[in-house]
Amino acid sequence: MRYILRTSFELPGIAFEKLTHKDLLDALRDELAIPLRFQDFDRARQEKPPYNDSPHYGYKLTLSTRDMARLALFALGSDQWVKTLWASPDIIQFSTYSTTRFEEVGDWYWSPGWIGRWGYGMLWWAWEAPKYPCDTWTGPYQGAFSAMGSGGQNITVFPLLDIVVAHKVNIDKDSSRGVSGPTYMTILDLVVDAKCGASAR
Repeated sequence: MRYILRTSFELPGIAFEKLTHKDLLDALRDELAIPLRFQDFDRARQEKPPYNDSPHYGYKLTLSTRDMARLALFALGSDQWVKTLWASPDIIQFSTYSTTRFEEVGDWYWSPGWIGRWGYGMLWWAWEAPKYPCDTWTGPYQGAFSAMGSGGQNITVFPLLDIVVAHKVNIDKDSSRGVSGPTYMTILDLVVDAKCGASAR
């Protein structure tokens, strides 16, 4: 019988478990939650729901807003924390490099009204700003990357501005809740516009 994975999001987790012989959710606890001192992490709330027509399963992570923010700060401060934790700070830069261009993602993925220019790296969406002569990139989104989950559970990092955004929607209480892509882009624009300069007090 031939099985088809539902999305590319399951593939890294399945590969990780086969290569390391570790449960991905245990590794999340041992290699991220504990070293980064997550405040609300509960291993029992992390799930791997099976698919009825496949031997594979998905991953349903439940993190608090402040633990999502810690994960974002970890990614933002990759030169320090990642080197301490994983020895190579390059892993964040490597995984946030856009290997699938914005134009290749296509309109089929983004909802109507979408104004973002996100390409895709390794489980991170990577911002693709318009490129100017002499390979010059500009704008506050330069170098930004984002993990976008179900219903608006999003983590976005702005390296240029030294800002992280952890956005959560209580879809466990009400599955009909959610924040659309265009709405989230509006939220990010408001955050960027609200940043104070160095002279602010």
